[in-house]
Amino acid sequence: MLTMAGAVVVASSRFAKLKVWSGLLYLAASVVGSLSYLELSGVNLANDLYWSTYNTSGTQSFLANWFNRLLMVNATQPSMPLDVPAFADLLDYSTPDTLISYARVYARLVQYEAGSDLGMMVQGLRSMDACQAPWIATSYCWLDFDRQIEMANTIARQDRCMTNYRSNSAVYLESILRNVDWPTFESCWGTSFEVGIAKDVPSLKVRGADWLTSLTNGNRLSVADEVVFWQSMGLLTYTTQWQNYKALGLRDVFSIENALGMMYDMTLQSTNGSYQSSMSTSWKTYWTFASDLWAIATNGSGIAGKSLLRQSPQFAFANVSLETMLTRNTTLLAPLDGALSAFRDSLGPFGAVDLYHVAFPASLVRLQHDAMRELTTLLALSSINSTSMQNDYANLVLMYSMSPVPRYLDRNTYLCAGGSLFCGEIPSNFNVSLGLSQFTGVDTMCYTSFNDWIFVNPMQAIFSVIASGIALDPTHLIPLACAAEVIVPTQCLAFLTSVSSFVSTHFTKSSLQAYRSQAIFVGADVMATSVGIMQYVRHLPTNHIMLFHQVLFDPSDATMMYTSYALAYDWAVGTREAIVAHGDANSVAVISGISPMSRFAASSMEMPLNVATYL
Repeated sequence: MLTMAGAVVVASSRFAKLKVWSGLLYLAASVVGSLSYLELSGVNLANDLYWSTYNTSGTQSFLANWFNRLLMVNATQPSMPLDVPAFADLLDYSTPDTLISYARVYARLVQYEAGSDLGMMVQGLRSMDACQAPWIATSYCWLDFDRQIEMANTIARQDRCMTNYRSNSAVYLESILRNVDWPTFESCWGTSFEVGIAKDVPSLKVRGADWLTSLTNGNRLSVADEVVFWQSMGLLTYTTQWQNYKALGLRDVFSIENALGMMYDMTLQSTNGSYQSSMSTSWKTYWTFASDLWAIATNGSGIAGKSLLRQSPQFAFANVSLETMLTRNTTLLAPLDGALSAFRDSLGPFGAVDLYHVAFPASLVRLQHDAMRELTTLLALSSINSTSMQNDYANLVLMYSMSPVPRYLDRNTYLCAGGSLFCGEIPSNFNVSLGLSQFTGVDTMCYTSFNDWIFVNPMQAIFSVIASGIALDPTHLIPLACAAEVIVPTQCLAFLTSVSSFVSTHFTKSSLQAYRSQAIFVGADVMATSVGIMQYVRHLPTNHIMLFHQVLFDPSDATMMYTSYALAYDWAVGTREAIVAHGDANSVAVISGISPMSRFAASSMEMPLNVATYL
């Protein structure tokens, strides 16, 4: 049988070639597209932020430094662009070793200012280790919010509590008892609490036993309701005292949100809290409630078995002062030396002194912020128009440090016997022609003959020359300012002449006049805080040591005006702080010693790369 094959259609060779070339072109385009994607994504998708050219030593370090500077002015800021001349930075961010700087005192500033957020304070008390509660830096005035049971260890301090501290919930022990975990607290301090507090409450307060039970039975209000209750009792803050027996820890971050709404945290500063009892000088003013509880439960302490409630017939401090207790445990050495005797004569007995942080006036940080913002703007614009201003800035003649001494402290009349409020007399008194002794501070070491200097930096010098009016009247004011400098007055003249010339050249006269008018109000605001320079000085004619204190911007000492603005600048940027000591006899507010900026390198581990790796 014969069969016939079906017809076979064969494509033309031209069409076949076209398909081949089209396939090759598609393949080439795919390869080129893939390579282009890889090339572009290596920049635009290099990280999970989808932020091209972002890196840790450059962008992240710049942002962290910007935030850390601004936090000292105001933690709350509106939305704003960052690519403006006012935010120019003088650091070189093109190198891999550029560091992030932050003020060490900022953690303390956060603690003091957060006290107005009662909700945060209540939540903090509830989440803390209850055994640590007696170590909170506060000296109690009352047991209860009703102020029926008193706890101050002197009658003068009890009166001070009523006058100054009634709205501060930190001086009421009830704030602790209502919120800490009671079983944990009792496991550590139960015996002491029973001896010093609980046994006397039924006789000192109507239905006192029931009231105490209600605090410790665990039936808490919600945080919001607890805050409402505190406020109904007239309590507005939870403000603790200044101290240096604990180093405060803080982790502060800023967050970057990418195009997909995902947030990534970057470190501004991170420090661990720790006890540093061996360095503490603040225990001389009050040795903590924990020490009170220890003493009443310890045989041989001098107040074993006594009560911590003022109205109790067994009140621990009815016949013995806390100052005496401090000498027994060698926190104070008896007899008091000349410096500590001067402290007692001026402020009152040790053990009954309240220490508080002094906030800088808002007008001060506004002036500092405004003047420095104009400076950075001018420097940034100078790089566009010409480099003359930047060259002048780089060539400023600066002193490394200044050693100013108030005019009152005549070098023929006084020797310096110490500069720290809570330290004793230094081993070797020295003439004030060598400068002043190291000021009070968190890290100040006692019984050392270190000086306190004003460490000069360009920003501080320019601010102080502007604020003090030196740039408007250099002929008269430069010699006046340098009259306070006791170590190198000739260098001082050259230094201030250089800075004044720079300022008067690159700032307009109208701008300088406006800043000077603003600075006069700043001086008045700082004077209102009574913050000043403090020294223990030996009066040579009588050989008597006295506590010397001169407020910043004291109008009777024109030689210290530039110095006052330099110290105020340090206060505003966080390299110094201010402390007030309220004693039974008097009060004194002091500017602290220098606390240098801390620095660290941004961590590349914070750069988010998980998603970008797969894109």
